[in-house]
Amino acid sequence: MKENISHLQIAAETWTPQHVLDWAFETFGDSIAISSAFGAEGMVLIDIASRVRNNFRLFTVDTEFLFPKLTT
Repeated sequence: MKENISHLQIAAETWTPQHVLDWAFETFGDSIAISSAFGAEGMVLIDIASRVRNNFRLFTVDTEFLFPKLTT
């Protein structure tokens, strides 16, 4: 098992984000959930994930930080 993980780790170094998400969805199925606080990085991840799979779980992280445009 350790040898397989080591091989996978080396191979994954060159994977695109799409490939990583595709592998995760294929490997873990509906057990995958993506967290986001809806910052720039999270929005990119959500966009990429939606292109890889049209149905995935998403949950928010409350950072207790409100963007200025949202506080009015």
